[in-house]
Amino acid sequence: MTTKEPRGSSSRLLQLRDELEERVRQRTAQLEAANRQNEELVAQLRQANEAKDEFLGLLSHELRTSMTLIYGGIKAIRRMSGRLDAEETVALLENVEQETGSLYRMIEDLLNLARLELGEQLTTEPVLMQHVIQRFARSFSHNRPHREVLVDVPDDLEPVLAEPTYVEQILRNLMSNAEKYSPPESPVELRVAHNGHGELVISVLDRGPGIPAEEAEAVFERFYRSRQAPRRARGMGMGLTVCKRLVEAQRGRIWLAPRDGGGLEVSFTLPVEPAPFAVGADDDPPRNFG
Repeated sequence: MTTKEPRGSSSRLLQLRDELEERVRQRTAQLEAANRQNEELVAQLRQANEAKDEFLGLLSHELRTSMTLIYGGIKAIRRMSGRLDAEETVALLENVEQETGSLYRMIEDLLNLARLELGEQLTTEPVLMQHVIQRFARSFSHNRPHREVLVDVPDDLEPVLAEPTYVEQILRNLMSNAEKYSPPESPVELRVAHNGHGELVISVLDRGPGIPAEEAEAVFERFYRSRQAPRRARGMGMGLTVCKRLVEAQRGRIWLAPRDGGGLEVSFTLPVEPAPFAVGADDDPPRNFG
């Protein structure tokens, strides 16, 4: 005698089968997504490791080059002091000073980049950019007398909220790049203007080889060097990365654009200090800006 399975039991089994298949599909999709994430993580770790190796190689090269030139210059002055004339001695000392400055800026870039990536918050204060720019331009021209520097900065600029030391570091990196890649007879330019949106725009302009449009974002990545950069030019590809981090930490923006007639214009913004409310005669006197 054949026993018929109740219709309800058959439907229940089909339902359980469908539910199990759906769970298997969902779990399979989750595992596949997790596997893709793992593959992406492995790729990111591999890329980070390659960047670290490249960085260590560049750092070693830059340190070795600077230290060799500094050591060689000092050694030559000490050993040949009686045979060197004043002009030769000055030339050697200038080389030593230049390489010492390069080492200082390299270490400064590394330390500031590390601080910012660890989440250090900058404390800003009202700063008159016309004072900072003029002071920086005088120092830059003094250290590079062969390079003409054109400065266009109005005297009546409103104060910005910034960190003066970091602003000077941004200017130093941008102007050093402009000087490095420009033809010897070409001036570098430094301009400041209000953009009408509560910001000052500070621009550094040169007549160097420029940057291809497709590299306009990549050049701000760590250790990136444009294919337009001359092979003889030294550097770790870190200066623009530091500039970007420092500008953004001061609530600004940075970008670059080609110039008509050739060259590059790198600009960044800093926020103008909000206008204070009217104060009475008994309130504190106005602050002095440095």
